[in-house]
Amino acid sequence: MYAYFVGLAWLACDKALQTLTKPIFGEAICSGGAPRWQCCTKLWTQLVVMPLLFYLSWAQRDFSMVVWSQEAGRALFTTDGTRWYDWAFGYVFGAYLMEDLLLDTVDTLMIWHHIGCCVGHILAFAVLPYGFPYYFGGAVALEFGSALYNLYCLYPSSKGMAWTFLASMTLSNAVAACFCYTWLTLDFPLSAKLFAGIVTAIFIIVRQKECVAEIRASGVPPPAKAVKAA
Repeated sequence: MYAYFVGLAWLACDKALQTLTKPIFGEAICSGGAPRWQCCTKLWTQLVVMPLLFYLSWAQRDFSMVVWSQEAGRALFTTDGTRWYDWAFGYVFGAYLMEDLLLDTVDTLMIWHHIGCCVGHILAFAVLPYGFPYYFGGAVALEFGSALYNLYCLYPSSKGMAWTFLASMTLSNAVAACFCYTWLTLDFPLSAKLFAGIVTAIFIIVRQKECVAEIRASGVPPPAKAVKAA
């Protein structure tokens, strides 16, 4: 039911935002390797679009992950709008991942990371759809943590930003791990479980280690010490 229009609308809005933010935030590279304007343009997708689509799809099933999972497993294509928000997310997040892949043309590791994300997106949506709601929730959780990292990259010296970033990244990783654990309890082939579990675990551990390393390198004192110093 034309859910792809949401993906097209997202692309149009994202390109418009890029045009508007480049002169404001500039091309300077943040600590994460992305230009400042890119850190800014990701925020609306990470903090608004993806959480909203997850909420609407979940609410459509009376906030039952079990019902959502059953409906996703029964049919990939529907004509009654049952999976409209799922498809909207599929298009938006797919375009988001492809854009990341095309923009990160220097870092080979990040290129492979984005390729892996694209493959995982297709597998979770089309090949193992029964677990799609948990993949969706995990993706939203991880992108929330990434959003706080982008804010930290934009405003590293803002009061409390470093520790807000650390707390948010830790929380997002924990929530994503819970979604992954639930996905692993479903009736999927062992090979799929091993692949998803190992890749997700590595991804979460690396994210957390990089987050802690970033905070340590910044030299920002813990909140309690900062208050005493003031």
